[in-house]
Amino acid sequence: MKADGSAVLLNDTANGGLNAYRVGVAPNRPTTSFAAARVSAGQLEISWTEPGVVLQESTNLVSWTDLPTATSPHPPTIGTRSAACYRLKK
Repeated sequence: MKADGSAVLLNDTANGGLNAYRVGVAPNRPTTSFAAARVSAGQLEISWTEPGVVLQESTNLVSWTDLPTATSPHPPTIGTRSAACYRLKK
């Protein structure tokens, strides 16, 4: 509450609110999978080291297709597509 009796949110310092802080321990974060893309002998390669992940491919970042037989390093085939995106799924 402000001196004039009006309510103001905590951390809304622009309107006279008090700063608020919280102390705690961050929870364990899941392991992040990392993939690297590089050109080797003129061919694009996607490589990763984490076991148990599946490479996925998308051309629109909305629908993703599993590539269950892909192993690292994976040479994607571009074909007639102008672009493709890849990610790892646990």
